[in-house]
Amino acid sequence: MRFHKLIITGNEAHFKIPMRSKFQNTYKIPPISTVVGMLQNIYGKDINDFELGYFIEYEGVGKEIINIYKEVNSRQKTLTCSDRFTKDIIYVENLYKVRLVIYHNIEKEIEFKEPLTLGKANYLANVKFEEIDLTNKLGLGYNQYTPKDIGYGMLTRINTVTKYNELKGYYEYETELVRENLEEFELDNNYDETEDMNIYVWKWSDGVVS
Repeated sequence: MRFHKLIITGNEAHFKIPMRSKFQNTYKIPPISTVVGMLQNIYGKDINDFELGYFIEYEGVGKEIINIYKEVNSRQKTLTCSDRFTKDIIYVENLYKVRLVIYHNIEKEIEFKEPLTLGKANYLANVKFEEIDLTNKLGLGYNQYTPKDIGYGMLTRINTVTKYNELKGYYEYETELVRENLEEFELDNNYDETEDMNIYVWKWSDGVVS
C-alpha cells in the first residue's frame, strides 16, 4: 500500500505526560494526538478520515533543570515586585537525537503554518518527505502504540485528539487504551523494507482511532 513518509529529526524532544508539575516526564512514544497535531501543522487543521502509523528512535534520555517564576500574589501589578513572584526549579525529561518516522495517506498540499517542533516551541525539527510502498510481510516493529491485542507492552491511555473549546476556555480530549510497545512485537503487514520495520497503521476520524 502506498503511503507518504515523513522523516522528522531533531536534537531534543519532550512529549509531556499530563498532570506533572515539578517533575515533567516525557512519553517515550509521542501520543497519537501529538502526531496528528504535527500533520495538522503541515497539511492544515481540517484533515480528517485518514490512516497513519509511526515509530520513534532516539539515542538517549536525560533530564535538565529549568528555573521558573510562579505568580503567588496576583494583586501586585508590578512585574518586578518580589511579593508577586517566587522562583522555583522544575526537572524536565528529554529525548535526545530523535528520529520520528510517520506514514500517512493524506492527499493535501503542504501548507506549513508554524515551525515544526518536537513537543516544545524551542525544540525545532527538520522533516524529509518521501513516498513508500508498505508490503504484506511478517516482521517486527517496536517503539509504537498498538491495540490491546497486539504486542506485549504496558497498557496505557493516551490522547488521540486535543481540541481547544473556545466557549468553555479549556482543552478537550479523546483518549484510547493502547499498548506501549517499547520492545519488539510481531506483525504480518505494512512492512517498510528501507527501515526493516513493520508499522501498525491506525484509522483516524474525528479523534477516534481503530
